[in-house]
Amino acid sequence: MAHQPHDFGDALQIGTQYFHFAHSQGRLPQPLANRFYLRDIYNEQFRYNYDSPLPNFSVVLFALRNAHMIQVHPSGDVKIMHRMGIHFDTSADGPSEGPSTRPEPTDVKFRTGMNFAERWKEIYRLLRDHREWLVDNKLDVTVISKPEEKNGRIQMAVSLGQECTANLSVRNQGLSPVQLRRVEAGNLLHVFKIKSDASPETPFDIQPGATYLIKVCCLTHYSGYFPLTLALELIGADSETPFYILRFLSAFTQSELSKFLAPTTPYHPRVRQVVQPHVQEELLFGQRLCPGESQLERSIPLGNYFCPPHVIEFAEMSRTRYQFMTRASSEIRGELAAPLTFRNYWSKFELLLHLEEAQMKEDILQYSREDVSMTKAERGLLKMEVPDVSERRPSVLRGDYVDVIQSDTRNRFSRNRFRGYVHHVELDVLKINFHQRLLNEFIDNMTFDVTFTFNRLPLMVEHRSVELLKRDGLVDFVFPKESHGSSYMDSSSRLLYYDRKLEGNPEQCSAIQHIVSGISRPAPYLLFGPPGTGKTTTMVEAIKQVLKYQPTTHVLACATSNSAADLLCQNLVPHIDRRNLYRIIARSRSWEDVPQDIKQCCNWDPDIGEYIYPSKNDLMQYNLLVVTLVTAGRLVSAGFPPGHFSHVFVDEAAHAIEPECLIPVAGLLKPMSEDNLTGGQLVLAGDPKQLGPILRSSLAKKNGLEMSLLERLMTSNPLYQRREEESAYDIKFVTKLLNNYRSHPDILKVPNMMFYDDELKACADEILRNSFCNWERLPKAALKKAFPIIFHGILGKDEREESNPSFFNIREIEQVLYYLKELLCQKAKKGGGAKLSPKEVGIITPYRKQVMKIRQALKRNKEFSSLNNITELKVGSVEEFQGQERRVIIISTVRSATEYLDFDKRFCLGFIQNPKRFNVALTRAKALLIVIGNPITLGKDENWRTFIEYCVSNGGATGDMEGFQGSDGGAADLSQITHRMDRIKLEGNFFDPNKRKNQKTMLASRKKVTLTRSQGTVIQYRGQSNLPILLLVKSQNQDEPLDMEELMKYCLMPVPPSLGTPDGFFRKTNKAAMMHYLLKNTTRSLPYPEDALFIQDGMALLHVLRNLPPTLGEICLQVLDQMVAKKHFLFSTDSYHPESIKAKERLRRQLEKKDSSEMIIIAGPATRRPDDFKGFLANDDNKKQLCQLLLQVWSSQQAVSRLERTDMAVLIVEGEAHQLISSNGKVEVRELTTICSDQEETDTRVVLYLHHAAALGYKNAVVKTTDTDIFMILLYHAHTIKLTIYLDMGSGKHRQLLNLSEFAESLRRQKGEDYCATLLGFYVFTGEDCTSSFKGKGKVRQLEKLEKNPGFQEAFSQLGDDWNIKPQVLRQLEQFTCLMYEQSSKSSVDVIRTKLLWEMVGEDNKLTSKSKVELAHLPPCHSALKPHVQRVNHRVALFKRAHKPRIEKPKPDSEGQGWTLIDGLLEPVWSCGPVLPASLVDLLYCIDPEEVDSKDEDSKDEDSKDEEEEEDEFDTDDFIETRSSEEFQTNTDLEWRADR
Repeated sequence: MAHQPHDFGDALQIGTQYFHFAHSQGRLPQPLANRFYLRDIYNEQFRYNYDSPLPNFSVVLFALRNAHMIQVHPSGDVKIMHRMGIHFDTSADGPSEGPSTRPEPTDVKFRTGMNFAERWKEIYRLLRDHREWLVDNKLDVTVISKPEEKNGRIQMAVSLGQECTANLSVRNQGLSPVQLRRVEAGNLLHVFKIKSDASPETPFDIQPGATYLIKVCCLTHYSGYFPLTLALELIGADSETPFYILRFLSAFTQSELSKFLAPTTPYHPRVRQVVQPHVQEELLFGQRLCPGESQLERSIPLGNYFCPPHVIEFAEMSRTRYQFMTRASSEIRGELAAPLTFRNYWSKFELLLHLEEAQMKEDILQYSREDVSMTKAERGLLKMEVPDVSERRPSVLRGDYVDVIQSDTRNRFSRNRFRGYVHHVELDVLKINFHQRLLNEFIDNMTFDVTFTFNRLPLMVEHRSVELLKRDGLVDFVFPKESHGSSYMDSSSRLLYYDRKLEGNPEQCSAIQHIVSGISRPAPYLLFGPPGTGKTTTMVEAIKQVLKYQPTTHVLACATSNSAADLLCQNLVPHIDRRNLYRIIARSRSWEDVPQDIKQCCNWDPDIGEYIYPSKNDLMQYNLLVVTLVTAGRLVSAGFPPGHFSHVFVDEAAHAIEPECLIPVAGLLKPMSEDNLTGGQLVLAGDPKQLGPILRSSLAKKNGLEMSLLERLMTSNPLYQRREEESAYDIKFVTKLLNNYRSHPDILKVPNMMFYDDELKACADEILRNSFCNWERLPKAALKKAFPIIFHGILGKDEREESNPSFFNIREIEQVLYYLKELLCQKAKKGGGAKLSPKEVGIITPYRKQVMKIRQALKRNKEFSSLNNITELKVGSVEEFQGQERRVIIISTVRSATEYLDFDKRFCLGFIQNPKRFNVALTRAKALLIVIGNPITLGKDENWRTFIEYCVSNGGATGDMEGFQGSDGGAADLSQITHRMDRIKLEGNFFDPNKRKNQKTMLASRKKVTLTRSQGTVIQYRGQSNLPILLLVKSQNQDEPLDMEELMKYCLMPVPPSLGTPDGFFRKTNKAAMMHYLLKNTTRSLPYPEDALFIQDGMALLHVLRNLPPTLGEICLQVLDQMVAKKHFLFSTDSYHPESIKAKERLRRQLEKKDSSEMIIIAGPATRRPDDFKGFLANDDNKKQLCQLLLQVWSSQQAVSRLERTDMAVLIVEGEAHQLISSNGKVEVRELTTICSDQEETDTRVVLYLHHAAALGYKNAVVKTTDTDIFMILLYHAHTIKLTIYLDMGSGKHRQLLNLSEFAESLRRQKGEDYCATLLGFYVFTGEDCTSSFKGKGKVRQLEKLEKNPGFQEAFSQLGDDWNIKPQVLRQLEQFTCLMYEQSSKSSVDVIRTKLLWEMVGEDNKLTSKSKVELAHLPPCHSALKPHVQRVNHRVALFKRAHKPRIEKPKPDSEGQGWTLIDGLLEPVWSCGPVLPASLVDLLYCIDPEEVDSKDEDSKDEDSKDEEEEEDEFDTDDFIETRSSEEFQTNTDLEWRADR
């Protein structure tokens, strides 16, 4: 019989076994080996140990390489990757005392003249693949350190406040001198100081046999771990290319506690048990757990729903990234990409549940253990100790089973496998019943290999729920469309509450009233309960009221966990007769864990000591049943008659996956319909902003299983979304609770602002919430403000131990214990309130190992162990604190290195880039919140950065905060790196060069101009903050000082600093300030006009979308759902022309987004939404594609039913107008040529749309925008548009409606008919997207000056009348510029520049390099002001012609328009003359670069004082490059550098 060919999975498994075999035999001591050597071992020693043929070695390598477990170089070398699970002991490795014999990598790109960013970019690239080579001694140069190094690492134990020094001796053992050119750090932290005189300008020659000493000093006043990557740049005598030797220093503070908590053994990934193929096993079963007495029927069968093989194979390929397209995998991908509908509801969730199960099977294997001993217990049971089982790692419950084999039979091909059933779980001990054969042979401490399993019951009932939902057509529960309007109550009925406190909370009362009335039916009613708002209290009261006003009703109350279900029951028991209330508990739960006050109403029979399950008829006698969601599956199996349950309540619904949430619905609840007016009510309570379901499969998460039913309804169903007109939810379907009864207002502020639209109100008891406002351990600044939040900065170290992948941070644990001592042990002694009980404190940390280490530290400390009730102090993960609260919360964030941030994000670990975890952690505290973490690492996350800045601004930040202000959260600009990890995460191919995108950084884009010296030398001159001042100083120190008035007629910099930033972008200002000033006395709360045309600025809406669905097609439909609510709408998107004046501003915004603004190919509606959607929108190509996708989706079949609800629907894409009409079951698209326009922006096209609306007979139009440009343009045009214009501005509670037509008319009456034209010209002159503002001048103060000097108004009103600026207008605007700088008597900006300069210098009129002169605070010179006015005139001309569909206009780069075309991109003309006079160009050679560098640093603080500007200041690299005029394209002859 022919042998079946091996598939990918077989080859991968056999390959893994082979490499583990080779390593165990000592044949693979290092992670790098020759391919042919490995092949020989495989063929001669491994392959023929098996009875059946194994695949060829090349097949094995192919499978392993595609699984990213190895990398194969063409030369024949094989690199074994970490995911293979083999731990190589490299602790003894290190650079030898002699020179390295390791070959130099072929892709090294070091060269002379590299700047800091280029050098370290290359070093970090090489560290990924060639770390050993960088550490090695080279070319007869050895580096010896004291303390001694190991594998390039040097460790220094330091004491607080005492300087510690590491000495590095660089010895030349060769025959020729070697030059040490540089000693520098890529991540120089503030605690280090490097003592070395070597630099490129003054290199140190190390003669043969000589030694050069380098000292690295460390001084810290804070506990922590401080890494330093040190590079020595050397160059040989006969070489022009430098080489580098690296050392990795780490300084750390040490204590007795840190020694106790240190890793027990070095971390190595857990190696999965290698399953030998073709093993003959006999499976022997133990005795199952007695099921107890059960009379409950099983009328509806529960299938097995086993995972199909092709889904398991697909999941395996996804885990290994093995891309092999089959028909089955193609169908699976198509199913996953398809948006969720009722048609594919069952099939999609069935697939997602199968993928989750496949991952669960994979994950449970990591808990498999070898050589586990067991001992005998009572009643024929065996006792097995399993560490962490009490922490559900793994999760083992009563009734589950485990498989064991005797350890000494592990390598046999015939053996027994015993399946034992768990009868008891006691902390970390399992008591298991095995087959009698094992018991007969058993002796104490016999060892076994153990394999754990998981309970499939939850998956099975979830599968059945979606099957029944589809079978019974329960579409109204999952895709509700409307309410039938039927109510259980009269509108005049008034509820009498059991909890009288609720009467003072209108949101809670409203929710209860609507739940009891059942008005939302058949749609579910949602109770949106942010933290501490009384969600469970509201639900309990609603259940009581339902039972009170409908005595014959039957209610099923469910929760996701036993603890949550217990809490419901505990709150219901006091007011409900126990004869009507029954709590059903699963048999896997220990009776001791059930709260005492609900035991009398539970299904426990004390006579038999087991849980019982009464018959269906007995259960039907109870009015209220309380169960977990999974246990509700028993009721479904019993087959309760349709309509028996009138209400199903689900608490913590956001914590359950959708199929789980439907378990008590499908088969138990009958929806309301025209034929069934008494249909049931489904109530879901939860918070979609907090933690969602806990899942294992990233594939299932990514494709929708992670989103709960509650969250899906709130994000994608129009019934449950905010109504923009009222900025509120429809209370018929959803209520958002707003009163927070838990936290101090300062603790609540950041989560409230980030996640809850700033709507939550702090209503907690004032005495309790203020109890720590005067705590003496608050930072002094926080104490003055009574600010009860501490952010304690610590630079710690992420550590792991043994085979546990979880992280811990010892330095943070030390700080946690410090605060605990102050809270629990010192408070009573030092005053400030009553002594705190341990149960009032909670410690939250995201990693299980950190939880364990904190508990170890508490047990070890005598002060804590002696405290009463110390066991009530809870230390746990975020998930364990969901729904809980404490008076004091301490958070240990753990993460300190950036190495694993992507890993955390991918697997939803830690706090960083996990907003829901962040939200839950911060909202548990009542009176005091203490957060301990690394501010630099946390600052890379937007949410954490906001929180830390909030603490800093209120004085709550303490500890080591050095470096946080300089961290911008990104790593694109390598010159600003503040923290780099010691170990680089391996990415990409081991052998191939790392190919990175060439990203333009601000450093690289600093503007420069070409100048010519008097001798004919051509110079590339870069602007730098104080270089012009140094030139002016030199000009005044000449024998014959140059005329200062003449010099001040020049810009002196490539970009005039008052108008632009050094990188060539416009100065920005607060545009909206002018609008707010004009509207300060205007009433803006108006009723929404009926039958108005609604005009939406499309890109503005896309930028503020929230709760985005997973695909771009669904986002398009989400936008359409918002639009169709308006009946008459016009949705306009911008056009994107590369050669436009707007392209410059778009480039600036795109550069701000850095990595996230890449172009992404949109393949269709199923394309996945990028994680950074705003970054995605920063790219013009992405926006173009998305606009086309909008047209595609809105004209598809999915839009038919939506567009049926509209009377006018228009979509503008690339200037083309498309009317969308739903007709005969499809969408008809008609082109509206009358409003097609070549105008680039919606801002200007709005005027054209309004004229068109008036022509169609509309009386009113509403323009939805937040853009001040539209406001100013419409002010100018309003009197020509024959309808009433309303502006819908703001959002949330700040949203307002302005009658703009009326406002514009009032301005014309009060100020004159040309006043709106004056305002438009002034607005553009003082800065908007495509024109510069004047640094530090703003708009409002200058507008007040304009109103006091009406003589200038005519000049502003004439801007844009012609395409070329009129000379008299230019003169008037120059005089107004003088007025802006408080020089009303002057008419020339050049004259007042000189005057203001001398005022800055001071009374002695002596200009020096120390003079506090800021050129940015001077007006632009005339040669810079003129092109600015030209750009303003061009822009205003466009605005004034906004009513025209086609505008005949000169190109922006035409003469007199203020723009020029460079490399296909329009750039501003910054000066219409030279930036420096020839006399100053010659003086450039007299400037010392060191002066420029030091002065440049000083100037940054001054720039940051400007409150109205939004600009970035960047380090300078070269400030001039000099080249011969004959050979301008050749290499630089002379470079002047400001070296770091």
